[in-house]
Amino acid sequence: EMSTIGQATMERIDRGLAERSIGLLDAPVSGGVVGERAGRLICFVASPRERFLAIEPALRGLSDRLFHVGDRPGQAQVLKVANNMMNSANLVLAIEMVLMAKRAGIDESTAIEVINVSTGRSRATEETFKAQILNHEFNTGVRLNIISKDVGLAIEQARAFGVEHSAALAAAELWKAADRHGFGEVDVSHIYHYIAGDDVKTARTRVNRDGGHP
Repeated sequence: EMSTIGQATMERIDRGLAERSIGLLDAPVSGGVVGERAGRLICFVASPRERFLAIEPALRGLSDRLFHVGDRPGQAQVLKVANNMMNSANLVLAIEMVLMAKRAGIDESTAIEVINVSTGRSRATEETFKAQILNHEFNTGVRLNIISKDVGLAIEQARAFGVEHSAALAAAELWKAADRHGFGEVDVSHIYHYIAGDDVKTARTRVNRDGGHP
């Protein structure tokens, strides 16, 4: 199972399949549509090691990097939602701070160039900001409501483990607010327009005007 569905759901599937003598590999991937196009998907698997080894050749055929992260289905889900939460939080934080620099009169491209050789850099600034926002593309191929779902799963997981998650919760609330305000069905990179104070209709209009994808 390669979906991002959370630990509890994966464990329920595992129990149901085990009753039918069917083995499950919890095998989410990271990289998104951009990673798929570039041939650099990362797959990480939680399952008994002998089960992983039996299917390893097939998994290597579909992923650039492959990891066995645990013996129990559900463990890979925890790591996947942690990864997605970090990427999503990095993106909204980067947008807020670059918009702050813009308000001070600094060109956004210059701000990103400086950040990307400084300590604030992340995938959000090195890839998403440059390829999607500065270029007015807004076309990662991922709907915003998918990210809203994933960050919600991360918060549920943190609560289940009793782990401090104040920073994650603040980022998750921003994504969920964007979803509630009509951005759920548009590309995830439109979170820039939500943070900038645009409504979804204005965001679509600006993308079409600038030559990107609606």
